[in-house]
Amino acid sequence: HARYRTATLIHAPTMAQPPASPTPNVLKPSLTVPGNPNPLFYPRKEFIRDQQRPVSTFGLLTLAGQNHVRLYSFPNSVVNGLRHLFEQQAPIDSFRESPSNHFFEFTLEDKPWANIKTLASEKLILSILTVIYQYGYSFLSTVEYAREQDDRIALAFSRPASGPVNPSIPAVPTGSAATLPQTGPMLFAISFPSTSLLRVIEPPLALTPAILQAVKNAWPPGVSSEKKVGGSFEYKLKGYKCMLSCLVMYGFNSQWI
Repeated sequence: HARYRTATLIHAPTMAQPPASPTPNVLKPSLTVPGNPNPLFYPRKEFIRDQQRPVSTFGLLTLAGQNHVRLYSFPNSVVNGLRHLFEQQAPIDSFRESPSNHFFEFTLEDKPWANIKTLASEKLILSILTVIYQYGYSFLSTVEYAREQDDRIALAFSRPASGPVNPSIPAVPTGSAATLPQTGPMLFAISFPSTSLLRVIEPPLALTPAILQAVKNAWPPGVSSEKKVGGSFEYKLKGYKCMLSCLVMYGFNSQWI
């Protein structure tokens, strides 16, 4: 009898339809899922893994001690780009590597991290990040896990494993971060080195007026004094002292202009 009733439900088109599924749109005969072993089961869209998601590679940059720059899992192109940068802006005292562990370390002569709030140190950090960005990487986050005792900051980056790297990008930056070919994000920095001082470091030339005006308008009490130092700007703030003491990185794309 059970077999007869089942056959009636399947083959009799005039019989009443079974009650609606509590999860509508689960069964979609037109939906195909690659690698699905059961063609009668179709998962909801939100549970279907994106088969086209690009595979990424990752690298870790660490500033340590007074003068160490450590690189983990970056390709040789990035290592060589930073080597040329340091030869121009911060002479290298020593270099060590462990190719089997994808580890490289530069020790700089001038000890830029001894006072990381100086303009020269902040400009060097900006130049390091600019070189990494020019090789197709994007910033992910800071990393606290497994930091060494002398690590000041650890930054994680990623880029698509199969993504093209612009071959026109030179391995040797010819000056400040603002002079690199702008094939990617245009980096500059906003820094609060003290409780009442604000810096805008190496803003892109075409965007400099708008950036400086935005900085002035963001502080209601106003600015008591300002000065230009090379390609950077310093502002003495009026009124309540700014309690921020950090370096904030921003990216602007030239096509936004």
